[in-house]
Amino acid sequence: MTPDMTTIATALLFDMTVEKLAGAYSGRQGCCCGCRGKHYTVGASPNDDRQTKRILLAMQTAVENGAKPDCVPGDHISVDAPNGRLLVAYLPGCFARSPAIVGTAAAAVSK
Repeated sequence: MTPDMTTIATALLFDMTVEKLAGAYSGRQGCCCGCRGKHYTVGASPNDDRQTKRILLAMQTAVENGAKPDCVPGDHISVDAPNGRLLVAYLPGCFARSPAIVGTAAAAVSK
């Protein structure tokens, strides 16, 4: 039997570390262009790395407590957290495909 996307997303999420990510996003649900939250780019600054780790841990905790993760393979994993936040972990390569997601932060990833 082929696993469903929730099972795949859960497995990927718990295999993630900050070093395996391109960045993360945390914001109010409804949009993730940056108008309702903030994007962080791994390697851009120590703060961005800390915030990415915080978001990843929040995503893992939310899933442990029953939230269902979603993913676009090779692009991102997202979780609608119980506190009303949309949490997204971006996988390497996603910024190159969608630079508008993070504006100038995409340049930091491609360096």
